[in-house]
Amino acid sequence: MKSNKTTLVDIANALGVSIGTVHRALHNHPGINQETKMRVLQEARKLGYRANRAARSLSLKRKLRISVNTLKATTSFWDEVRTGIEQEAKSLGMESVDIEYRTYPWLGDGDEAAFEAALKDQVNGMILFPSSPGSLRGWLRRAAPAQIPIVCVATDAPGTGRLAVVSIDTMLSGSLAADLLGRFLNGQGSVAVTVSDLAIVEHAEKVKAFQNTFRSFYPQIQLETPIEITTLRLRRTSSAASSSNRGPTSPEFMSPRKRRYRC
Repeated sequence: MKSNKTTLVDIANALGVSIGTVHRALHNHPGINQETKMRVLQEARKLGYRANRAARSLSLKRKLRISVNTLKATTSFWDEVRTGIEQEAKSLGMESVDIEYRTYPWLGDGDEAAFEAALKDQVNGMILFPSSPGSLRGWLRRAAPAQIPIVCVATDAPGTGRLAVVSIDTMLSGSLAADLLGRFLNGQGSVAVTVSDLAIVEHAEKVKAFQNTFRSFYPQIQLETPIEITTLRLRRTSSAASSSNRGPTSPEFMSPRKRRYRC
């Protein structure tokens, strides 16, 4: 096994311990059992582990800053995502890492401003929800020359050079939902799907899988045109603006909240 391929996950799996335990052992954190520490160090040598660039930066006390760009609070989902990020940061025992939260109120309203602010603040990495991959594509590509890794969460932004995506299997999710509903309706009736915005890759893929499953296994069920919540909201906003002779309100952008973990 090549040394530069060995990760903390490999060591943790080999020993049956948590990633946090491996991290604490490798970085000589207090409070770890000495026997466990020796086992981790021995396994690391056996697998040819070498600390990666981020780990070296942490050991040198270099401060790393990660921007988390997500929707403000349309549902509890995003609160749970942010909580999960915080909990994972703590469990890994990361030192001198600032997590900055940049939130925006609606899909497509403020995400570019949040991205631009993160670039101007020269963050070291970003975790973001690419609600409008098309409009964000240029910004995402600008992050590449600056060597800012981007991890997409919940939905993908293909063709942007992002580092990775963390999401569910959208095709399986849409197919499963269609099969369950088709069985419940005994193959009869009509069905309408509501989504936030079909411009979001995740939503479009779910709807496609949902529709394909119905057409293949429940052809007697009539599929209505998908209802996009974002479109309805924009219509209401436009109507309200017209009736009051005022333009639409400016997108809200919240200043980043900073959390620093020193373990």
